[in-house]
Amino acid sequence: MNKLHKWRVTAGCDLLWHFWDGEFVVFNTGSGDTHVLDVFSGEVLRSIQQQPASAAEIATYLADTLTLTVEEVPLGRITDVLAEFHMLGLIEPVQ
Repeated sequence: MNKLHKWRVTAGCDLLWHFWDGEFVVFNTGSGDTHVLDVFSGEVLRSIQQQPASAAEIATYLADTLTLTVEEVPLGRITDVLAEFHMLGLIEPVQ
């Protein structure tokens, strides 16, 4: 997966959020599925919901959000999370 490729929340899907006990619970209105995400994965998805972004742009967002340096944000984990979200139909590539 190219770290410069941009992603967005799948068209026609609204994501409804709840945070408790250190996890995000996200309901996808498009599919009717509910997903339980750790904080890192949840922040990746929230960044894409705010605006389409590449893995590199998400790393910058996470560094600011989680008070880390960009070098401390695991880019490989971001790309893994993006691949999983794509497989689940939560996100799609920007055309």
